[in-house]
Amino acid sequence: YLQIILITVFSKKKSILMVDIDRTIAVTPVTDELFLEDIGRYKYYPDMVSLIKLWIKDENYFLVFSSIRPLMSFNLTRQWLKRVGFRINWNQLLLARTPMQKIKVINFFHQRGFKVKIVDDFSYNHKKNGDFLYYNKALNRVNELGIVHFSLQEMKKYQKKIKKV
Repeated sequence: YLQIILITVFSKKKSILMVDIDRTIAVTPVTDELFLEDIGRYKYYPDMVSLIKLWIKDENYFLVFSSIRPLMSFNLTRQWLKRVGFRINWNQLLLARTPMQKIKVINFFHQRGFKVKIVDDFSYNHKKNGDFLYYNKALNRVNELGIVHFSLQEMKKYQKKIKKV
């Protein structure tokens, strides 16, 4: 959580935009397994990238990317984000082990008076037939906190075009 403290210290902004990566801006495989050698080749949703950049500019958000990825993917993930148009500092990427760790970070900012918006599908168990499940405990906690949440249904409008990196 040192990273959280550093984000707060370095950010003069009082609004945090926390964006999930996989199946949000990255077109990741229809499986829950991520392979390090594939991360740099993931396609992306250019309209989602544009929307996030618009929010950062218009609503003056401090951008933090979050993902449930292994720590050893940190540099690959930062490189991929740079290639799709996000030049971020090391303290703008949070790799969590569970969705509830993401919620703890969101709650940390929320309790300190930050305006928080989260863009996250909170889904897992992706199969080729399109069926998946939601991390309901995390979604319920976001709702309890009154955090603005840009959901999977809202994202789908911006996930029609796909681009290669």
